[in-house]
Formats: sequence, structure tokens, C-alpha cells
Amino acid sequence: WAFREWESSYEVVVRPGTGGPRRFGDLLVCRSTVLAGQTTHHEGIPIVTAPAALISLAPHLGTSQSGRCFREACRLRNLGLYEGASVRVVDMQDGLILEVRGARVAVGAALASTITVLPLG
Repeated sequence: WAFREWESSYEVVVRPGTGGPRRFGDLLVCRSTVLAGQTTHHEGIPIVTAPAALISLAPHLGTSQSGRCFREACRLRNLGLYEGASVRVVDMQDGLILEVRGARVAVGAALASTITVLPLG
């Protein structure tokens, strides 16, 4: 989802369950009891939903950054771009041009690289 950059020698994942964090080489596995209903799937891998990610990041962001994240999430949702939304890909050169709710929306290459469009059916 690319809400902020992460530069570290290890990756962090959170899975449902209880218990403390555990390191497996370059992977830190944490557990959470509040993930029920707050996950979706990306390429078959369960991931946290954007709203849940924003809520968990908010305490670590400044007021300005937090406000900007929430405004952007609301703006994209109002445009019709959210998990499970039905869109049509019009063009994929230098980003995406999507047809959403009868209007065309251009998405820059950086943001487009974080979006997965799956065929219906």
C-alpha cells in the first residue's frame, strides 16, 4: 500500500493470533488479536486493509502527515477507488487510466504500482 517508506534489514508481517514477536532470519512475525474483518488478499496473501493500516500508522505520524493520509484515503474513496470497487482499465501506459463510475481517472505510475486490478468472474 506504500503509505510510507520502510528501510530496514528485515521485513515485518502481522498475523492473527497471540504471543510476542518472533524473528525468522530476515522476517519479524508479530501477532494481533484485532485483525478479524480487517484483512483482504493481494496475490493470494492476506494483508491488512487500508483503513486498518491508516489507523495503526496514525499514532506514529505527525498531525500534518496523519491528516494528509486520511484526506487522501477519503478522496480516493469518493472517486470510487477502494478495495473491491469495480473499475475498467482503459490504458496502462505511464500509469493507469481507469473508468470509475462512468468517469475516467488518471493514476500516476507510483500510485498505479500499488494497485492490483483483478478481472471480474
